[in-house]
Amino acid sequence: VAAIRSAEGSIEQATTLLDAIDHADANIAVARSRMPALMEEVDAELTEAASLTADGGPALATAVEAARTALEAARSDFETDPLGTFTALVDADADLDEALAAARSTAGERTRRAQVLNAALESANAKVTAASDFIGTRRGAVQSTARTRLAEAQRLLASAQQTAASDPIAATSTARQAGALADRALMAAQGDVVSWQQSQQPRSRGTSTAGAVLGGILVDRGAMQVGDMMA
Repeated sequence: VAAIRSAEGSIEQATTLLDAIDHADANIAVARSRMPALMEEVDAELTEAASLTADGGPALATAVEAARTALEAARSDFETDPLGTFTALVDADADLDEALAAARSTAGERTRRAQVLNAALESANAKVTAASDFIGTRRGAVQSTARTRLAEAQRLLASAQQTAASDPIAATSTARQAGALADRALMAAQGDVVSWQQSQQPRSRGTSTAGAVLGGILVDRGAMQVGDMMA
């Protein structure tokens, strides 16, 4: 009985080994068929990664180094170790894909922030220019409040422009403050001009008419008094 069981165990081991050989042959065939496309894919991803270095950070740098090592091994050692080099490159490709996805997301956010910043700077610059032009051409009518607001808006705009590269989020906020203050400066200046124009207008028609009527009454009374004296 023991001999029979031993023989059965040997047969199972032999069958398992033959299956493993068959599977290995199939896996090697798959590796041979897929390796060229995989190498091309990883090579393209490495090219993309080079343009995302600043956005990918350490995670991308590590994935790039591993992918380069696996790619070099695939080129030099594939014939001697097709499964090992193929598996290593598949794993490296998966890690590189993940790192690239994160880098793309960071780059997209950076681009979005740059667009928002540029819009804020353009808007603030337009508002500051409009307020400056209005106040500059009406110096005699505009009071200190509008001028002070304009000066502060110009200072904020300059600050936003200086920090745009180093701190785009803060620069965006500062640019928006500059635009809002420029709006307030323009409103104050417009109010000053309206007040000044009103102060330069002649007396209203109602006041002039009343004066004429009163003047006429006085003249009539004076004439009557002279007539009485002559009588």
